[in-house]
Amino acid sequence: MPLCDAAGIDGTIDEDAAVALLNPILLGTPDEAIVALSGVHWRKDLLVAHGADIALLERGDVLAAMERGTAAANHERAQEYRADKGRQRRGVRLSELDTAVLKYTGQYLTGANIPARKPGSVPSRFRSQVLEVIGTAEEASVGMRIRRQPFGGSTSTRRKDWDAMTAAVKKALGGAYPELAGDVVRSVAFLMCSEAADRERGR
Repeated sequence: MPLCDAAGIDGTIDEDAAVALLNPILLGTPDEAIVALSGVHWRKDLLVAHGADIALLERGDVLAAMERGTAAANHERAQEYRADKGRQRRGVRLSELDTAVLKYTGQYLTGANIPARKPGSVPSRFRSQVLEVIGTAEEASVGMRIRRQPFGGSTSTRRKDWDAMTAAVKKALGGAYPELAGDVVRSVAFLMCSEAADRERGR
C-alpha cells in the first residue's frame, strides 16, 4: 500500500515519514483525512484484494471503502476486479448467466486461459442453465473433428476444422441464447474445439 511503502515498511521504518503520512488521517477531521488521501495514487486492485467496497472505491471514497478492510489479501478478488474493469473498457457487460458460463469454462479472469470444465466454480442456482448452454454447444459439434496437421507438431491442428466447429457452435448458441455476450459464445466454442483437439491427439 502507498502509505506503508512511503513509511519504509519493507525495510527500517522511517518514523518521521510515517508520522507525516498518518497525522492527517489519525488526528485530522474526516474531511481532512479525505483530502490527504485524495493526493495518493492508489492501486485500486490492491485495495480490492484487502476487502475494499468496490462501489465506494469507484466513487473515490477510500475511507468508507476500507471500513471493512482485511489484513489478509484475497488475490482472486483483485483478479476479478481487473477482469471486470478490462471488460468495461471494451464495452462488455455480463449478465449473471454470462458470468456463470465463463466461470464454468475457466475463462472469467482471462480469455488467455486454456478452457476447461469447472462446474464447481458455478453457483448452484445457475448450474443447470450453464449445463444447458454447454449441451447446446455439444449437440452442435457432435461428430465434428479437429484433425492434426499431417506435417505439424503434436499440438498442430487444421485451422479449417477449428473454424468449422467454431462457426457451428456460435450459430447454435446464437439461435438458442441470443442474449449471451460475445465473450461467452467465443469461450464455449473455444472449449468445444480444445476438447475435440485433445480427443484427436489421443487417437
